[in-house]
Amino acid sequence: MNRRIWVVMNLLVAVIGIGASLGMGRVSDAELHRESGTEPTFQWEGDDAVYRQGGWELRITYLQRGTRSEGQVGLLRREGALVEPDLDAEVLQTSLGLLKHYGDDRPVLWAVSGWNFADQRDIKRSELLVPVIETGADSQMVRVAPAQTHAQVQVKVGQVLAVDLEEQAGTAYHWQMDEAASDMGGLTFTGKQVMDAPDSEPRLLGSTTAVRFSFAAESVGNASLQFEDRRPFDQPGDETPGPRITLEVKVQ
Repeated sequence: MNRRIWVVMNLLVAVIGIGASLGMGRVSDAELHRESGTEPTFQWEGDDAVYRQGGWELRITYLQRGTRSEGQVGLLRREGALVEPDLDAEVLQTSLGLLKHYGDDRPVLWAVSGWNFADQRDIKRSELLVPVIETGADSQMVRVAPAQTHAQVQVKVGQVLAVDLEEQAGTAYHWQMDEAASDMGGLTFTGKQVMDAPDSEPRLLGSTTAVRFSFAAESVGNASLQFEDRRPFDQPGDETPGPRITLEVKVQ
């Protein structure tokens, strides 16, 4: 074989090998476009909050869960294989949404490390990640803390529906109900209040606050409640960076 051809072929093999190694764990735009458009699934597995969609799995382990020092460690998998960041603070587009690697160091117990959502408003404490809290036949309240952009719940006539959402202190964004887009269908809105967790410290810039929207279930029907995290000067339905949540409620 001509020596020049041999050298060129070996260089091509080396370049292809390097490209393959650099691309390990990464997903092309074409692959992302083939992802299903359905909502990610969410469930608790022990102290792990697990999101799955289109071959992606984000597993967030809560450390010291339920305490003031609660921390989070996130692992990301694609088709069962761990996705490692190329460098700290990497942001990656997935079918679960935009995810960010926050590094592996944990300077304090309540730190967020590993993979998690790039939008810090989507990084929630464990008590706000319960899609539906089951209630007994005699319970007067059904509490919902939607962990996804679309959730469903059933209530009975005479019960109170409490929708708990989390917002970040020090920003102009606050959760509001889009009354024009909501179909109350058997529900009556009774008010919004700020919920401070027991043992909580004074709210600091960047800390999170839970807000509760309360509804009385007065008659049988199907309701669709729309919530937007928006600024006071935004109009309902405006194209804003804040998330939007739809809660479908069946009143029996």
